[in-house]
Amino acid sequence: MSEAAEEEQQHPSAVALVWLFVRWMPSVVMVSFLTLWSLVIMGGMARVLGWLFITQVTPGLAFFVAMCVAIYALLRRRISRPMVVTWVLGGFVMVPALWSAGVFPVKYPASLDDEPAAHIRVPSRETMRVYWGGDDVETNYHTLYPDQRFAYDLVIEPAGMKGGALEDYGCYGTEILAPADGEIVVAHDGEPDHPPGEVVDEALAGNHIAIRLSTSTYLLLAHLAPGSLKVKVGEHVVAGQPIARCGNSGRTSEPHLHIHHQRQDPREVPFGFAEGLPLFFESLDGPEHPVGGVEQVDGRVVLKGDTIRDLRTSTTAVE
Repeated sequence: MSEAAEEEQQHPSAVALVWLFVRWMPSVVMVSFLTLWSLVIMGGMARVLGWLFITQVTPGLAFFVAMCVAIYALLRRRISRPMVVTWVLGGFVMVPALWSAGVFPVKYPASLDDEPAAHIRVPSRETMRVYWGGDDVETNYHTLYPDQRFAYDLVIEPAGMKGGALEDYGCYGTEILAPADGEIVVAHDGEPDHPPGEVVDEALAGNHIAIRLSTSTYLLLAHLAPGSLKVKVGEHVVAGQPIARCGNSGRTSEPHLHIHHQRQDPREVPFGFAEGLPLFFESLDGPEHPVGGVEQVDGRVVLKGDTIRDLRTSTTAVE
């Protein structure tokens, strides 16, 4: 063996170290990928963790490995079978990134039969239309996300105008009622309203309220108007009690009320990291599990979702 060869064996070159990394990383990525799917099968918060990693973390790792292999192939000016295998496996692992991006949407694995479900009243005295809602991606983009799996976006017409003034939207400024009895555990205020169509990526829920139900699960109501909250943390509310007004704070394209039901305490977990639970309406003119949906017709938005109206509003609302 030559002196140069002995030196390289004792002190591997950078290229050799990269190749060692490249040879082992596909196995590491695939083992991690399969482990995460086992978490999804387990359910609970393990499912949430596994799903978030599968759709948001491992695709990035697979892309990084694939790029390293491509750079190595260029440096060596040859393509080997392990490299091809790495690219194929990397492409397979990257596919779930398309699910959450909405290219090939796949809804988070959960069921309307999951317990406990919440049965609530319509959170307004007005007739509301479901912009997004239901159990299918086509009518409810929230189904892609664990915590918002059964969420609703509710509007009051006119809506869907793509611009204009906040006051042009029927939902803006309307009184929001407590959907159920419970304890206020979060009452976040101070976030500004934004002009319709101006979507921001900070303070995602905007001004929001979280209510702990008798089932020790939580309702979250988001995108409320600044300065409109009428409740404080620790206060007990009853269904139908005015608690705020609809606004356009947080990450929202137009004034609407976002509402979802989750298992974990929102004070203890970050937004987006919780188990979403089924949410149904009761005592209303409309289906208990309404669906949303929109269409583009001649460049304008046409709302296709169900309308819901509380039948008890005029007799049981708390003033």
